[in-house]
Amino acid sequence: MRTVVIVILSALSLTSIAQTIERVKLTDAELTCSQIYAEIDEMNKIMGIAKSDRDASATTATTAGLTQQATGVAVQAAAMSGSLGAAVGLAQAAPLLGLFGSATKGVADAKEKEAAERLGEAKARKEHLTGLFVSKNCKLSDVKQEAALPSPKLN
Repeated sequence: MRTVVIVILSALSLTSIAQTIERVKLTDAELTCSQIYAEIDEMNKIMGIAKSDRDASATTATTAGLTQQATGVAVQAAAMSGSLGAAVGLAQAAPLLGLFGSATKGVADAKEKEAAERLGEAKARKEHLTGLFVSKNCKLSDVKQEAALPSPKLN
């Protein structure tokens, strides 16, 4: 049991702390149209990853909660069916499974919240950058044409 508690505590400490995405940066006014477009593209990528992480964490949290409920039902079913050995075994394992399920749900909930925050930050940054792109009279056709040109070779 001691090993399991250590593993659970280690899992809790492994939750990543993502760097905050600033909505507005002091250097934004100096960005070229191509740089703004590149940052918008980066925000789109971050938003895709954050949505995926949020959805996966929500699924994990739901599964952990259902597993905890199923363990209790299994103990009751084994006891009612007259399988004393199975009931005792499940009853002994239930607290451990419950502890692991609670820790897993806690980590998943934290990761889901973190992903949702990151998604919100990326959306806010993208909205700001899009406004900047428009206010600078940037044109998507110019940015794409510029990207298609070969880059100068340095000697």
